[in-house]
Amino acid sequence: SGNILNMPTRPSPSAAAATPPQAVQQTRLRPVYSALDNQNFAKVLKLTTAEPLCHWPLTKALRIIALDRSGRKREALGLLRDVLGHECYHELEDRILQMDVGLPVVAESASSSATATGGGGGKSRGGKKGKGKKSHGAAPAKPDTSNAAPSPAPIDYIDLIDVPPWKRRMQRRQEALADNTKHKANVFTDDVVLATLKVTLLSQRLNETLAQLYSLATEALSSRPIADKEELCSIFQESYFSQIRLACTFPRTAHVVDDATVSEKNVWEAEQIAAAYECAQLSAMSLARHTGSRLHQSWVASAALLQKEANADAIKLMEARLSTLSNDKDESRSTCIRDRVDKLQAKNAMLPRLAESLMSRVVSRGGDDESKDHPPSAEDWNMYIRALVEQDKLSDAIEKLEGVKCASSGSSDNTEGELRRIDDETDVASHQGSLIQLAHRSRLEQKASLCLKVKRYEEASETYTELLSLLPDNWSYWVGFLRSAVGSDTDERQ
Repeated sequence: SGNILNMPTRPSPSAAAATPPQAVQQTRLRPVYSALDNQNFAKVLKLTTAEPLCHWPLTKALRIIALDRSGRKREALGLLRDVLGHECYHELEDRILQMDVGLPVVAESASSSATATGGGGGKSRGGKKGKGKKSHGAAPAKPDTSNAAPSPAPIDYIDLIDVPPWKRRMQRRQEALADNTKHKANVFTDDVVLATLKVTLLSQRLNETLAQLYSLATEALSSRPIADKEELCSIFQESYFSQIRLACTFPRTAHVVDDATVSEKNVWEAEQIAAAYECAQLSAMSLARHTGSRLHQSWVASAALLQKEANADAIKLMEARLSTLSNDKDESRSTCIRDRVDKLQAKNAMLPRLAESLMSRVVSRGGDDESKDHPPSAEDWNMYIRALVEQDKLSDAIEKLEGVKCASSGSSDNTEGELRRIDDETDVASHQGSLIQLAHRSRLEQKASLCLKVKRYEEASETYTELLSLLPDNWSYWVGFLRSAVGSDTDERQ
């Protein structure tokens, strides 16, 4: 499945370099931050070569930012690979390979290296003969050979560029899973170092590398005693966001691709989306376990429902792919695909139940003392109803909707009662999640739609009549009312 949590790891070089506490690092690196703020990248590159600062992971992360922003992107990615580990982050390795093969990119990087270091606040020294011409900025950093990988074998670039990028990454991942002892990734659990590395990864749009970086951090933190709960929760939260961002990177093609034209790439992308949502669910679950927050519980439910959709897309594409594998040579591949389909179907049977269990706790809050806590938001109720609908519990969903206390609709004859109002900025600052309550009209819309699905036409007709009294110009209400009337008449004739 390409689970990134199976990647072998090793402790970060910070453990061996005796990195000082974070407060000491911030004090020593204050000139570096000031130079970055002033876009004086030449000064940053000079300051980050001093001993012992140059061995700190945070210093290297700041140097990577300076290299990236000064136009020396190939050098930035090379140093990033040295920091994270060689041959461990497949997206990063493929990006470096593309830059090495693409001659215009390499030429631009080489030509800009002489001038980029002098920009951003530094004075130009060109135009003179003698000593002034020899210096073009900061002295080059001393090569860090502590984590340097052995010199690789010669690469046949002609063969590599003929392989699509997604296939290269898939092959790298399969090779890494087959040999877990060959390459080990460095693990960073310092939230400041992770946030600094995140700046460059987002700039280079290396979303998969960022997700892997935070996944390894959360995996390492889960097996340790809790030292700083706030820092731990911050890393889990960033891990959740990075996985959601990664899932949005790949296109969803299950609803637009014909069954006869489904390719291996479509299946691979669908599996990557499903794997990203699964990792997001695990991160949110660990976060909810440590905080107990209803907001984080709703994150788990949301990721579970999104994972179910992604799994359904992957199942559809795999089954379409199976129809094209009819030869005897493809029998082993067909068996492998069927096993993956069975696993995804088993997961899809459990995910809506998990979402229902979590959201039932979220929407049941505030029953004893609603004056102190806000009632469930519209997002909470919508997700709870969606979890029930995914399990075909339509009657239960209608029953739950009938018991929802809604916000005031603004009409004078509102009999729903007014719930707790948002008083001031204190409520907004102290409350986690949305404060917008489910509107009366939104509740009626969902109830009418569900009544049509379960063929409770009389209730649907009454609900649409009430909706038309609230908004008579809405054409969809008239369509729903006519369908309920036609359905009721059909049932009476039968």
